[in-house]
Amino acid sequence: MAVSFKDNPALWEGFYHTHCTRRLRELGFSDISSTKIVLEEKPSELQDLQGKIDAFWREYSAENKNARNGELYAVSGWNNFEYCQGTLFARAYKTNFATLLVKIGKEGLTPKEAEFLDTKVMFLGSGGYLQNDNKYLVGKVAKRNVKQDLWESVPQGFVSYGFHQYDDPFKKTLAKEGREETALDLALDFDLVSPYGINIGPR
Repeated sequence: MAVSFKDNPALWEGFYHTHCTRRLRELGFSDISSTKIVLEEKPSELQDLQGKIDAFWREYSAENKNARNGELYAVSGWNNFEYCQGTLFARAYKTNFATLLVKIGKEGLTPKEAEFLDTKVMFLGSGGYLQNDNKYLVGKVAKRNVKQDLWESVPQGFVSYGFHQYDDPFKKTLAKEGREETALDLALDFDLVSPYGINIGPR
């Protein structure tokens, strides 16, 4: 593992400067009762990068036999979120895990291509804070990635492609990740489940 957030103040400083979390109420998105993903066409700049992404994945999957290039969603920024009559809409396009790895590693990219991925390709995910009697549930990251050995809130994960077909895809993702990471049932084990905010950043 080349880079890690653990004991790395400079990396954290960069993270805080490039990420922004805003409460839904600050955005004028109050009293949200549901969420929806609306599909849009993939940006032409990302389509132009497909050859490099495919080449990267061929090499990566040859070295990592169990790797799976799962399909995901991404947005271009804050302007891709809208609110209407209690529903938060995310206008997103289809992408994949290989694109995420290229975005992080930036191997073979020009400075302009790297900047595009950092500023216009934001992957959709859902994360939550499980609270009980003023205590929060956290888990230690075991995977060999940039967050290894850190503690973070659970559940959390990317929104899997196809969830745009469901009502409330972000809550559905939270429920899915909750079952996988904690064996808890969002519908049965909690009294209140409500959205809090949106985080946007290059990672």
